[in-house]
Amino acid sequence: MTLSQPPARRPDDEADDDWEEQRQRAALVQAAAAGEKAASWVRRLALRQREQCQRRALDAFADTVQRVMAEIDTVGDGEVSTEIRHRLDAYVLIGDAGAKALPELSTSERLALLAVGSIACTAPGTVLGDLSDHLPVLCGALDAALASARPPRRPKPDTRLPAQTPETDPTR
Repeated sequence: MTLSQPPARRPDDEADDDWEEQRQRAALVQAAAAGEKAASWVRRLALRQREQCQRRALDAFADTVQRVMAEIDTVGDGEVSTEIRHRLDAYVLIGDAGAKALPELSTSERLALLAVGSIACTAPGTVLGDLSDHLPVLCGALDAALASARPPRRPKPDTRLPAQTPETDPTR
């Protein structure tokens, strides 16, 4: 019995493979840049926190986002470890358990943090599908989430003059 050889690759098949490889590399570069941008944004949130433990919690979240988005493994299984999932979950909104208060965040910042964590958890799984098409969609959503976040409103300073009393009225 003679074993048949697989069909020879046509030259255009190789060109298609090269093109797809370039698209994947571009998507991975885009993901790393989006992760770095998101991590930088989270670190700015951390700097605003009064409590050191809240700053540390947000910094750890930022480090994890940056690492996950930069280290997507194209030959991996797309799984994210339980430890990573724990670091990227919604507890970032509550912050450190030892804190006296919640992190000082606006509603839109909280929603953006949820999006950042969710996208970072999802991005490695794009290797199971069409990474070249799916990963840029996630990166676009990440950019949109960051763009939608607004810092908390600061109370407007009271610019009214203090009420005049007999003691402070210069005309008396």
